[in-house]
Amino acid sequence: MSKFLKISLAVVGSLFLSITAFTQSTIEEVIVTAQRTEQSLQDVPIAVSAFTDEVLGDRQIEYASDLQLQVPGLSYSSNSFSGGGFSIRGITNFLTAASGDAGVEVHINGAPLGTTSTNEMGYLDMSRVEVLRGPQGTLFGRNSTGGVVNMITNVPDLDAFAGSANIQYGADNEKMVKLMLNVPISDSLGARFAVSTFERDGVNKNLNSAATDDFDNRDSYMWRASFRWEAADDITLDFMHQAYDEESARTQRQGAFCEVGGNAVQGCVIGGTRTFHSVHPMSTGSTVPLSLGKTLAGFYVPDPAEVGANGAAGSGQIYVPQGLPASLIDTGKNKPSDYFEANVIRSPLHDNQESTSQIRLEKLFDQGSLTVSYLDNRRQFYRDTISAPTETTNLRFSADALLQPQAGTTASGAKGLPIGFSNRIIKPQCDMFTMKDASFCPGGEGIAGYFEHPVSGDASQSDARSKSVEIKYQSDLDGMFNFLIGAIDISNSTSSFYDVYATGITMNGLDTPTALIAGTRVSMYTLIACTESIDLGAGPVSNATLLPAAVCTPANMVTANALVGAGKATLAAGDLNPYKGNANVTAQDVARDIVSRIDGLYSEHYQSLTDTYALDASALFTEFYFD
Repeated sequence: MSKFLKISLAVVGSLFLSITAFTQSTIEEVIVTAQRTEQSLQDVPIAVSAFTDEVLGDRQIEYASDLQLQVPGLSYSSNSFSGGGFSIRGITNFLTAASGDAGVEVHINGAPLGTTSTNEMGYLDMSRVEVLRGPQGTLFGRNSTGGVVNMITNVPDLDAFAGSANIQYGADNEKMVKLMLNVPISDSLGARFAVSTFERDGVNKNLNSAATDDFDNRDSYMWRASFRWEAADDITLDFMHQAYDEESARTQRQGAFCEVGGNAVQGCVIGGTRTFHSVHPMSTGSTVPLSLGKTLAGFYVPDPAEVGANGAAGSGQIYVPQGLPASLIDTGKNKPSDYFEANVIRSPLHDNQESTSQIRLEKLFDQGSLTVSYLDNRRQFYRDTISAPTETTNLRFSADALLQPQAGTTASGAKGLPIGFSNRIIKPQCDMFTMKDASFCPGGEGIAGYFEHPVSGDASQSDARSKSVEIKYQSDLDGMFNFLIGAIDISNSTSSFYDVYATGITMNGLDTPTALIAGTRVSMYTLIACTESIDLGAGPVSNATLLPAAVCTPANMVTANALVGAGKATLAAGDLNPYKGNANVTAQDVARDIVSRIDGLYSEHYQSLTDTYALDASALFTEFYFD
């Protein structure tokens, strides 16, 4: 082989190896909008993680909780009220109040969603998902102290007809279907449709002997329709609408280790051992009716197994430390013993609906672009739970407690006390604003049942709507300097409630109050008197003519008639009328009894209500870029 040929082969080989090494070291460019303008991920000077649609699929990132396995400093937690949320670098916000704002905001196509179920929906037909870590100021329209999760949906492709299908089937009859269809209608108009469904049987075994099925199932669907119209070479109009619906029997959080404490109200011990003790009914809000003048020992009969260990029967000491760790002497049956077991009176409810509409107009200029967008998002959420049935505990109401006139018959035919479980979602006819709630609900619909042992439950609901309008201009100058300037107007409104129910709370409300009468109640007593008459010797005379003119006004009579109407409905409740057999009780007497329970101590259930909270905000934002 000639020297020239050897040199030529060496040069060609070196060039080939250099090209191969360069190709292998080249990183695929990812375009992001972390600074509200399209940039290469390599050029963005902030902490951002971006996942394209291919990466989302390859890494099996389907839900919000999956992101925490891929993004440093990001975690996701569910809660019992709103559904859950993100935490970035330890910054989050799980406030339950309607005025609470998220520490990490969720956006879609750059617009803030406000209160959203996106954390439960999953990532359907996404172009990419971006996670910005650290405070974002007002650049994304909200003062996000922890960061932003920005989802960018796929837009219609005007050049090709395309579609995809992903069908999965798994254990517990799990069925997941994802479909996408892209349709170019003309050279300037296109549509894209995507839909997903998720169904699964319950994976939590309900040990209740009366249960007919398990819970923690899934039954949800989501769809999205997107349209793009390229009206001209420099004008693009995008429209997107998506909707999500879930009606499942599940709780927000479940499956936790619990070592019980040494008394009847402590519940699980902080830092306890990894065991599955049953949480005692007394630790879940089922209080003793204070106005009965009874203590724990006088109102509940302790487990017979403790007699002799802790003193005389009726000592009220329900928990007995026994060995290490301390254990609960309660010989109830069908107690859960691991994460996927529970024993509840009925399956929990979890209903979630959300719809989002967005329109975006972009106009290109020689040295920049103008974008105007509008978003309207509404989320309706409801969940409730109720505690364990009688079979799980030997704790019982005492004979004295069951002598109360409000006692009734349980499902098993025994004698028990009522629990007022009603709200405007599950019992629309039970209206707390007209005093027709819980045991005063027409037809007795506000009573969930009668029980031999302490029972409690809770429910939360929110109806949130967020609207935003944004306009921004992004320069595209030839020099080293560029800028972004814009303005956004956001309008939020939320109505919500959180209820806590318990047999003890209900009995507190039903028992005759002994607290001092507040000024508000005195005023309502007077209004009720406006509907009555008095006989002064010459026949009945309406109190409205005797009281000051400023008392029985037409406006005040609306309230008075509502109160008396609630009294009439109670007296007409038949066997559910607590005053049955007393012919001397009038509707006005019942109305006064209702008013006596208006304050928090004597209501039949605790309710935190926000109806309605509104927030309007506007912001200007700008950013400068130097290359």
